[in-house]
Amino acid sequence: MAEQMMSDYNVNVKQSFKNNVIDNDKVDRIANRLVSKLGNREYRAFYCKVALSLPENVIESNLEQSLKGRSPAKYFSWLSRKSMQ
Repeated sequence: MAEQMMSDYNVNVKQSFKNNVIDNDKVDRIANRLVSKLGNREYRAFYCKVALSLPENVIESNLEQSLKGRSPAKYFSWLSRKSMQ
């Protein structure tokens, strides 16, 4: 069951995004870091999207700010969605 759950959230990001070649390792590293910091494995696919869409400094800023809130995972998601608009 746990293995099935884990594989459900692995995202293949081997593609081009906005005319840039994607570094799969970088996206995985960022997404895994967000999962471990925010403790929210269910949103790994969203964290991959964040890693594809936003520069690392924006992600880091959103993460630092969200960790100060009452619900860091929700706050990070809100900040990231706002940054992606």
